[in-house]
Amino acid sequence: MGPGSVRGSIFALCSSSIGAGVLSLPYVLALNGYVLGICFIILGAIAGDWSNRILAKRACENNMANYNQLCMIVGGKKLATFLNTCILIYIFGILVSYQIIITSLLKYSLEKLGVN
Repeated sequence: MGPGSVRGSIFALCSSSIGAGVLSLPYVLALNGYVLGICFIILGAIAGDWSNRILAKRACENNMANYNQLCMIVGGKKLATFLNTCILIYIFGILVSYQIIITSLLKYSLEKLGVN
C-alpha cells in the first residue's frame, strides 16, 4: 500500500467520506428540515462527483499519481504548500470535533445510566 497506489487511494477515500461528513448529516437535517436538507445533500453529491471527475481527468491526462503532484503542476510549490496547510487544518478540525462528539456521547450515556 504505497503512496498513490489504488488500495491506498481507496482507503483514503473511504476514511474521508465516512468521517466527519457522515457525522454532520443529522445536524444538516436538524437545521434545515428533511426536504431542504436532502436537497443540500443531493446538491453536494452532484458537486462532489463533478469536481472529482474533473480532477481525475486532469490527473490521467498529466499522468499524475496523487493530488499533490497535480497541484504542483497547476500552481507550483506555493499551491502545493497551501494544499498541505489546508489538509493539516482540516485534520486538526476533525480531531477536535471527534473529541467533542465522543465527550458529549459519553456524558449523555453516563447520565442515562445514572452515573453522576
